[in-house]
Amino acid sequence: TRLDGIIRNFLEAIRPRPPDLSDVNLTDILAEVLRFQQQEFADRGVVVEAETPANLPLIMADRNQLKQVFFNLTKNAVEAMQPGGKLKIKSRADDESVFLLFGDSGAGIKQEDLARLFQPYHTTKPGGHGLGLMIVQRIMREHGGQVGIESKEGLGTIVTLQFPRKDRRVRMLR
Repeated sequence: TRLDGIIRNFLEAIRPRPPDLSDVNLTDILAEVLRFQQQEFADRGVVVEAETPANLPLIMADRNQLKQVFFNLTKNAVEAMQPGGKLKIKSRADDESVFLLFGDSGAGIKQEDLARLFQPYHTTKPGGHGLGLMIVQRIMREHGGQVGIESKEGLGTIVTLQFPRKDRRVRMLR
């Protein structure tokens, strides 16, 4: 089963499908992923707080690829935390973008590992395959977005996803 997972992740990483774009509300997709992982959160004693208003601006995205992004990020966060840990998810929007922030109360990432996070097969987890964040970054780029990571050892990690708004407002120069 583990080998199957590694091969599937490897093939997904080297043969990416172009996104099948449609109007998407990030809050709906996130809620679906969190519902799916609810039992894992409970089993690991992790509390999830999601502050994502239903009226976030729409983005153009591939639902299934975004589910994979959210699943990879929440799974990483849960694995970084001890029982009693907290995963906070917040969203916000400006004239150009919609942001989704995933903050965990885990062990944080060592400074020397931060620079290598998106490299294939770089992992600090026993049993990890080192493709999850590389896939997250690739999907975000294909959606015209970006992924950023801030971390402090002993305090936790914040992953920020930035998506272009569907209705990108044009700013007029004064």
